[in-house]
Amino acid sequence: MYEFKKLKGEIIQYISDNALLKKDKENKLISVIITNKRLLLLDYPSQLNNYQEVLRTSQNIDYMRKKEIIFETNLDEVLKIENDKITLKNGNYFYLIEENIKKYIIS
Repeated sequence: MYEFKKLKGEIIQYISDNALLKKDKENKLISVIITNKRLLLLDYPSQLNNYQEVLRTSQNIDYMRKKEIIFETNLDEVLKIENDKITLKNGNYFYLIEENIKKYIIS
C-alpha cells in the first residue's frame, strides 16, 4: 500500500515494486509510480522515528505498513535517461534500474 495523494487531473500510468535504486555501496529495492505529471519513488519509512512501529512492538498492535514518498519530481524536469541514469534539468541525477521506466517518462 502507498501513502501519497494524486494531484488534480493526475492519472497513474505505471507502478512497479521492483525498482532498484543504486546508492553509494548498496542498492535498495523501492517502488516507482509514474503518473501523467510526476515520477514518485516510494519506500517504507525508517523504523527509528516511526511511532506506529513503536506502538506495534510495545503493545502488539498491528497496522498496515505503507510506502511513503522518498523523492518526487515533475516529468518535465527529467532531462534524459541513459543506462539507468536519470538526469534532471537542475543537474542532479540518480541511478534507477527498472526495465519499463523509460517508455513512460520519455515519450
